[in-house]
Amino acid sequence: MSNFRRRLMMSVKKQNEYTELEYLESTGTQYIDTDFKPNNNTRIIVRAKMKTFLTEFFFGTRTSIAIKTFTALFERQAVSNGTYRIDYSKATNRLVSASSYDDDIHYFEIDKGKLFFDNVEYQAKSTTEFQSDYNLVLFGVNTSNTITKSVAYIYNCKIYDNDVLIRDMIPVLDKNGTACMYDKVNKKFYYNSGTGDFLYGEKES
Repeated sequence: MSNFRRRLMMSVKKQNEYTELEYLESTGTQYIDTDFKPNNNTRIIVRAKMKTFLTEFFFGTRTSIAIKTFTALFERQAVSNGTYRIDYSKATNRLVSASSYDDDIHYFEIDKGKLFFDNVEYQAKSTTEFQSDYNLVLFGVNTSNTITKSVAYIYNCKIYDNDVLIRDMIPVLDKNGTACMYDKVNKKFYYNSGTGDFLYGEKES
């Protein structure tokens, strides 16, 4: 079999397995369990966007608000005031203020205690070493195995364990038309662990 024909067959198989999407959209009852417990050596990069001008989590796990926390969220503080936060280790970190609904796609990154919002680095208030006891979730936060689900858009997610890429998650429709995340590292689908169905945006051709 020629290399061209082999590549063509692999491409057709991939297309039959899933259709790549632009984003997944949660309505407040859906979330994705990444099946991974981060620690102080974890790096995560998520592209996401708010859906409402309310307190909503893009991803997260924590024992409590300031114990073994590894989260990114928008925090609504007043009628016309809010802040993007990336919480890490033993502290909350309020980074950038917003006075109204923000329709921009943002980059959230945690890299071994370094915090980045739209590629700008911010100082973390705590860099104490830790190991999470609970799985990291997308579209919400896992607080001691209690899931608080949010409404948000997520475009992709990459997770590194001590510099090794262990999750490269993209939004897709599986072969049955179910919206979910597909991990290109482990060749695995991650489905909604909540109720209802994800909404989604189709990828432009």
